[in-house]
Amino acid sequence: MFSCLIAFILLTIYYYFKYKEVKMDYKQLTICYFFTFFLLFLFVKVEGFPSLTEFYRLKKQTGHWYHGNSNLIPFTAGLSITDLFNLVAFVPIGIMLPLMWEKYHRLLPTVAYGAALSLLIEFSQLFTFHRVTNTSDLLMNILGTIVGWLFFKKTLKPLFSKNKACEMTGEEGYEEWLLPSIAIISALFA
Repeated sequence: MFSCLIAFILLTIYYYFKYKEVKMDYKQLTICYFFTFFLLFLFVKVEGFPSLTEFYRLKKQTGHWYHGNSNLIPFTAGLSITDLFNLVAFVPIGIMLPLMWEKYHRLLPTVAYGAALSLLIEFSQLFTFHRVTNTSDLLMNILGTIVGWLFFKKTLKPLFSKNKACEMTGEEGYEEWLLPSIAIISALFA
């Protein structure tokens, strides 16, 4: 709950200064808040992103910050329900990115973003006591991003091309990385 409050405060400060002298785009603002809170939920509840408490617990129990529990060979036990959860968890990212920024209407930038986000999550799990860094998770997260992008392309993009007022594109550049950064900072306080 405290992490949600931190995310809300950081987003509000950012958007206050962003829209201080220009007209606020409420559709873009809403989806950006939703995206950030989705990432926070994904990091904390689904993927097990480490909090400051987790870092302290790991240091106290093992004597160091790094746990290093990893599996670098994908699908050693075949496909599992966890693999399907990883796929489903990243489908919204493949949908929301092209809704938010026009550059993600193309597959390659969307897949690269999903891969970078997944790699960050898997790397962070090296610093948790009860999670495993797994290449299967990385591959399934990327596949989930692709499935989400395909859903956007086949169902949502045709709707937006008919009604331009619904298309939610915003600034590209730093904001696309600022939102997950806010989610990560907030996840540290979960």
